[in-house]
Amino acid sequence: MADEGATAAPLLHPCPSCGRTDRISGVPAVYVAGRNHVNVLVPRTDDRMEHTETHFVTTALSNALAPAPTTPPGLWTGCLSIPLLVVAIGTFIGGATSGHWFGGYPVPPAGAAVFPDEAHPDYAYLGVISLLALVAAASLILPAVFRWIAFRRLVEAGRPAAERLWSRAWYCGRCGTVHFPPRPGYPAQPLTFGDFRAVVWAAGGYGHLARRHHTL
Repeated sequence: MADEGATAAPLLHPCPSCGRTDRISGVPAVYVAGRNHVNVLVPRTDDRMEHTETHFVTTALSNALAPAPTTPPGLWTGCLSIPLLVVAIGTFIGGATSGHWFGGYPVPPAGAAVFPDEAHPDYAYLGVISLLALVAAASLILPAVFRWIAFRRLVEAGRPAAERLWSRAWYCGRCGTVHFPPRPGYPAQPLTFGDFRAVVWAAGGYGHLARRHHTL
């Protein structure tokens, strides 16, 4: 008689694609196994010693099985504001320095010839360029910030529901498909990574983002 305190092993249903169980693993286990911190040896250069850096790496399979997106679509447009900010700061500093915007022109020594005002350009056009670049940068970075905030709220609110469904899924390493355990009236069906992601993410309320996510 079996020990009453023993815990039964989880039932592995055959993969609906290949019909076997030898390469089946839980999706959460596959996802976590593909996310690691690795130490990378950086060789010595002229300005720094040899040292070790820790990098966080993920496999393509782990990314394909993620229960939620990590970045909102279109976030790269906010990165375009960086060169615009550089232009805005550079032209402002150049104009302020060359045009003496804040300190005024130095007073010539007594007896020295006084030049007309035309000899002292104020470089006002650099201020205009700086202002335009700053406005353009703000028009890119502010929508990106608001989009990021809305994205985080959406994912945080829906991720628990998505993970409840996601945690029941199985991955078959033999045929590279995902499936859910069969239920009465709903036999197990092999799902591609894209189809699996669409189902899980829809449970979290962010299924519309699955279409923009790269697949294997």
